[in-house]
Amino acid sequence: MRETVLLVLAVAIMACATNLEDLRYSEPIRADQFHAPHDRLATCTKQRFDNQFLAQLQRWDDPAKQEIRLAMTTIMPGFLLTIQGAALFDIRFLQHNSLTLVQLRSDGWYDRFSTDIWAIVEACAKAGS
Repeated sequence: MRETVLLVLAVAIMACATNLEDLRYSEPIRADQFHAPHDRLATCTKQRFDNQFLAQLQRWDDPAKQEIRLAMTTIMPGFLLTIQGAALFDIRFLQHNSLTLVQLRSDGWYDRFSTDIWAIVEACAKAGS
């Protein structure tokens, strides 16, 4: 009986973690366009977030698509196992002519970070325009 309860707990813990790829294909919770180059906007956002929260956002660049993605992932310690790379949020910067489309996706559990990072994006856009 005890083994069954532990197995159910392990499955529940795994189900709560959001995979980064799944998160990237979900609907954005916020989106807007800014008059700032996508590379400067993404760099400023990453630097300010990393400094403010003493965390390191991961960065992916796709020059062919003129796209940059920042994501916060974490190692989630569970009762029986550790889940690597659970995604908290993903933010996409896509250059389109003179505008940058920014899309924010969140797993819903870490809304404080989502609110904070959007404020940082807006501050960086104002500083760069």
